[in-house]
Order: sequence, then structure tokens, then C-alpha cells
Amino acid sequence: MAKSSAKMITTFNLHKMATSLNKVISDTLNVHGKRVNKDIQDGLKAGKDLNDASFEPLSDNTKRTGGDKPLVRSGKLGETTVKQSTPGKSPVYEIQMVGKSSRTGNIYGAFHNTGYTNSPDARFPGAKVPQREWFGVSVRMAPGSDAYKKYELERHLRIKSAFKKFGM
Repeated sequence: MAKSSAKMITTFNLHKMATSLNKVISDTLNVHGKRVNKDIQDGLKAGKDLNDASFEPLSDNTKRTGGDKPLVRSGKLGETTVKQSTPGKSPVYEIQMVGKSSRTGNIYGAFHNTGYTNSPDARFPGAKVPQREWFGVSVRMAPGSDAYKKYELERHLRIKSAFKKFGM
């Protein structure tokens, strides 16, 4: 049998291309994470929950303590941090609540997100605090929304650009 002398010449480096794609995906996830975090903050300021509905009106107890809008009296509840995605096996971003109560030191955003009843030794014992879902991916940013479609298009264009860079 005759030996084949066919050779394949590549003009690109697959390792460099894979590294570049990981970076593109991580970068676009970070853009999305920042947009989701901004949407959380904008929703709080506008008094809108994750389903784009207005929060329940304030109780008389809350009005007596100086509140005029749900969840934004001191501004601490809405404090968040965004842990950036890095290129790797599983690129993800993470948004965490960090707003602490000055009185108890607890990160209290989760209590408001689910609703709760005050303890007997609270300022207003036994008062029911309604659920106000303020933290999470809202319908404004969820898959299928206009903002998400914009993110998908941007991600697609960046990946396409990365392939062009490598002559593909």
C-alpha cells in the first residue's frame, strides 16, 4: 500500500480560539449581570417587583417610622455586590444581597423578599410584613424579554467577531 502524503495546514490556533471564546462568553455574562443588578436597583426605586407589579402600599406602622416608599427608606436593603464571571469551566456571575440592618446586623433583604412576621420583641410585635419580591431576575430581564434578546444578540455578535478574528 502506498503512503498518503496529504498534509493539513491550519492558519489558526484552536487553543487561542477556545481561550478567546471563553473570554467573550465571560465578558458578555458580566455585561448581563450588571444589567440585571441595575434592573434590581431600578425596580426598587420605581416600587416594582420582579413581575413588574407595584409593591403593596405601606402600612401605618411603616409610615410612622419615616418611610414613604416600600423598601427604600435607608437605602441599605438594596445594597448588592456582583461577583464577576471569569473565563473557565463554568462561567457564571453572582449577585448577592449585602444590605445589613444597623440595629440587628442581619442581611435583611431576604426577609422582605419572602415576607415575615415580626418577633414579639420587635418595635411592632407580631406585625406582618408583606412579601415584596424585589431581588432576582425580573420579567424585564428574563429570557424572552426585549432586554434578554438584546443580550443574546450582543453575545452572538461578539462570538461571531471572535471567529472572524481567527479567519473562520
